[in-house]
Amino acid sequence: FIEIKDNMEIIAQRLRNATSNCQPFQVSLDSLGTFGGNSRGVLWLYPRSYRENDNVIDESYEEPLIHLQALLEQEFPTCTEQRKSGQFTPHMTLSHFASLEDAQTAQAQTEAWWPTDITFDVNQIYLLQRIGDDGQFLRVAAISLGDAGISAGIDIHSPPEVFPRMPTTEEDWVRVERMKLKKRRNGSWKGRRRSRGGRQRSPSNDSRGPISRSIDTPEEIAAKRATRKEKRERLEHERLEKEKNCNEG
Repeated sequence: FIEIKDNMEIIAQRLRNATSNCQPFQVSLDSLGTFGGNSRGVLWLYPRSYRENDNVIDESYEEPLIHLQALLEQEFPTCTEQRKSGQFTPHMTLSHFASLEDAQTAQAQTEAWWPTDITFDVNQIYLLQRIGDDGQFLRVAAISLGDAGISAGIDIHSPPEVFPRMPTTEEDWVRVERMKLKKRRNGSWKGRRRSRGGRQRSPSNDSRGPISRSIDTPEEIAAKRATRKEKRERLEHERLEKEKNCNEG
């Protein structure tokens, strides 16, 4: 997070310097993961990025989204929040839970019905702005990907724009849950500071960040999709059988 009020055009141009070196790509949302511990759990979605003609089975292959983040960090070297654990692992947080076990239970339940064909193109990124802890993120500028020209590909929104179909006000229950989450996070952070005792934590015992992921081959992806489809069909069959037995009883 950086201050953009007085430097918006400069920041947008620096973003464009980075995105000009990354061609558009695709993202598929077909894999879930978890992280956390005894007092915190997070369920997250893995945005697998690729290009149709990329050699994804090459050991040196770097997913486009990871490459894009590295380019952006080169332009803004003080913005390292996305790789606190030492590396950047793309993820989209779905929900928070009281423990890792609860998050893993939710993962198993979600994978039973989660569709495996959610895919979209990524051809631009947004520069966002939020004023205050209760503020909504607004789109300040759209920055295109690709080498269409450094000066091109910058669309500044004045005034900043909301995302389409996003609620303009925060519902009461959302704020209540958000404040609960904030309180839990603050409590966990204070607990970690008290228990640290000046000792460094071993990286192998750090459960805060998402685990690293290996790149699946097309065959492995197809096998996972087939397994999930079979699981969904089995659960649906069991549900129908249960309803049938209840009706007969």
